[in-house]
Amino acid sequence: MAEITEAQIEAIVSQVVQNIRGQSVPRDKSVDSKTLLPSGTVVFSTVDQAVTAAKTAQAELMQLGRPKREELVGAIRQAGLDNALALAQLAVEDTGMGVVDHKRQKNEGAANMSFGMEDLISEAITGDNGTLLIEYVP
Repeated sequence: MAEITEAQIEAIVSQVVQNIRGQSVPRDKSVDSKTLLPSGTVVFSTVDQAVTAAKTAQAELMQLGRPKREELVGAIRQAGLDNALALAQLAVEDTGMGVVDHKRQKNEGAANMSFGMEDLISEAITGDNGTLLIEYVP
């Protein structure tokens, strides 16, 4: 078996990088990304603002109770399914890589198989020495 040299590896890597760069779809710099957002969408000016808002939202979410959280998870999953194709098309257009149908399948899988409230089951095990309650909570 012939050995490959470090110079050959560098040449291969260089060629692959050039090929990838050549395949990428350039972004239209004339389009302001904020104009692509739906009306009413909140965009935070700083990461600190986003983190503060996320902490507040998490505290509010925990107060909603399990049935409402189940409803929210269902809505998020449905939004993922409803937009799987559009998101796949955007990903391929943005990166210039991949196959739209494969990305659609991945998006649908992520929507259907992400953990939800149904994964936080309670279990009780009873034996001669007492009862053990196993409860997973968010």
